[in-house]
Amino acid sequence: WEVLYKGEHNDEPNANAFDLATLQQGDEGLCDLVTIDKKKTKPLKYFTESTLLAAMSRAAKYVSCPDLRKALEAKDKNNSAESGSIGTEATRASILAKIESNTHLVSVVLEKGYSERVYKTTVAGQEFCALLPDEIITPDTSALWADYQASIKKGELDTKTFVGYIDSYLETQIQFVKDNGVAITAIDRIVCPTCQKGSITKRKGKNGVFHACNRYPDCKTAFQDKKGKPDFDPKPKKKEGLSNAEKFGVVSETEFCKQCAKPLARKPAKKKDTFWWGCTGFPACKVRFFDKNGKPDRDKGEL
Repeated sequence: WEVLYKGEHNDEPNANAFDLATLQQGDEGLCDLVTIDKKKTKPLKYFTESTLLAAMSRAAKYVSCPDLRKALEAKDKNNSAESGSIGTEATRASILAKIESNTHLVSVVLEKGYSERVYKTTVAGQEFCALLPDEIITPDTSALWADYQASIKKGELDTKTFVGYIDSYLETQIQFVKDNGVAITAIDRIVCPTCQKGSITKRKGKNGVFHACNRYPDCKTAFQDKKGKPDFDPKPKKKEGLSNAEKFGVVSETEFCKQCAKPLARKPAKKKDTFWWGCTGFPACKVRFFDKNGKPDRDKGEL
């Protein structure tokens, strides 16, 4: 912009005798004037699928440690499309699918002012994040692992030591939980009616939302969804088995199949007031006839 607008604006010399360019570490300056603007703090925007994907491709900006941020950025130094990314183009879609499946922690809903569905943490999700260490709820751990992996590539670290670091870290975190417990409020907890130990939670399967015990696979209790809640009293399904009248129509006492000797039945066709005849030995016997004056039309022969 300096090149584009060169000569259009005349910069005036700074009237302040104090030059910020000369400020060094440890120097002091006197503040002459402070102005305060009264504004309301706006909450951060919700993530959508597109903004989450973009955030994963440039995750380094969310890393709190400057050194780790540089390590994560270094991973993508030859990739202009990404800067300090986590995941890959091939895995990020599955990461989003996994997030959406944790319906007790995250809800993906329509929100006014957004063209895409937004990702919202539930109360349980917020409490879950609150008990996690900072390096887990930010990409710092991913940055640390990227640094370790770069060291392995250079021959400065072996994989056995790297795995040892992970084991030690997990052991520390598990012991912390054992010693201090977790502070998660069980809001409207529905005790599993089968095992009496687990809770019935909402889940998303390949056929849509359903409710199941969180102790799966030890307990495989599941219920269909009914307006966002488990349907504990589903209506009984209609019997799949049909009566002979429904299955075969009106079974004749005088007309029989010449192939299997079983009775023929007169059944209504799709066209109103029309009928056809079929063997009651179906599906083993597939003999059929047109109807002619209430009798199988044997003159036309089998269909």
